[in-house]
Amino acid sequence: MARFTTALAVGLLVGGSMLVATAPASALTRYCPTRESFFGTVQSAQGNTIILRTDDGRSGTVTIDNGARVNTHGYAMRPGTYVGAYGCLTPNGVFHASEVTLAANQSLYAETITGVVRRKAGDRLFVYEPARGTTGIWYVPDVDDFRVGETVTGTGMLAASGEFYPQSINNASTAYVPEMGPRPAPRSITLSGIVRRIVPGALIVWEPSRRTTGTWIVRNTSAFRVGESVIATGTENRRGDFYPFSVRRS
Repeated sequence: MARFTTALAVGLLVGGSMLVATAPASALTRYCPTRESFFGTVQSAQGNTIILRTDDGRSGTVTIDNGARVNTHGYAMRPGTYVGAYGCLTPNGVFHASEVTLAANQSLYAETITGVVRRKAGDRLFVYEPARGTTGIWYVPDVDDFRVGETVTGTGMLAASGEFYPQSINNASTAYVPEMGPRPAPRSITLSGIVRRIVPGALIVWEPSRRTTGTWIVRNTSAFRVGESVIATGTENRRGDFYPFSVRRS
């Protein structure tokens, strides 16, 4: 399949009006426990809000952030257009898209790429792709599901800028699927433990009450040290990553 080559758009045509990407990057900062890809057919579009229907018939709401990178490829955002979105799934179930790519139908999102994982960082895999002779960036919701040196085959969206947004890797889904029915509000929990390791953006904490090692997502990792006891109250995402409101030493 030919890769997408249309230049990045500065706005999105929605119902005859242009959604302009003008906000500075700082305006896009939000509490974002999960970054994922979301694929579906447009059911409705109003302003910067669209309703997508997934291939299995589920519906989800996408808010297109100001400043989002929009690849229209000559299509308009209207019912029937197929959309691939990448962005932030917030705890209340709202999907905020920071990149959107439009296509006539689902078949244009069937790009298949095979490679070897060379490095992992944040929400992306750096994959050497022999067929293209380059190392590509693959966006995935949980890099810990993969290991360096592993051979991976992904099917999904190859954006104009070259990043890859897989719907599945090694036949396992990596795309966001809306839950059936209303999503309950995130429940606050309190956890305590011992810092075992510090990685960019997170503390790896042994949690005796659960007899497991958890990932605590924090910004100021430099304020902590391996071996100290910590306690925090916060929320967890669907994969069990813990997002504390604040962390204190116990």
